[in-house]
Amino acid sequence: MSVLQMARVWGQELSPATDGFVLMALADMSDDEGLNCVPSVPYLAWQTGQSERQVRRILNRLEDGGYITPLGFEIIDATKRTSYGLNLTPPGKGNVNGSQAIGAGLEDRTATEQTGGDASPG
Repeated sequence: MSVLQMARVWGQELSPATDGFVLMALADMSDDEGLNCVPSVPYLAWQTGQSERQVRRILNRLEDGGYITPLGFEIIDATKRTSYGLNLTPPGKGNVNGSQAIGAGLEDRTATEQTGGDASPG
């Protein structure tokens, strides 16, 4: 589970909202680099409340939108599953479609709080 990747999902502007549900579930399954995400469609359907057919449609939209990239296949429990990489940028760095992400500047505020008001290096 990657809290880092899940936080990055909040910065993406996805429509319809069901795409965000599936992307959040994928982020929950990935590591901090956005890799090692090998979901099963039935599990994603259960986790997001969608039908398996709808999950497949959403995965195709997320792939077409550049949010996920298929990296290959793995056999798990005698089932062939696609391994995905997530293409999410950190909040404040702009998202896949170039717009500013929600939470821009959060890292700067955190640095200011940790340094006692001076976020500049050195």
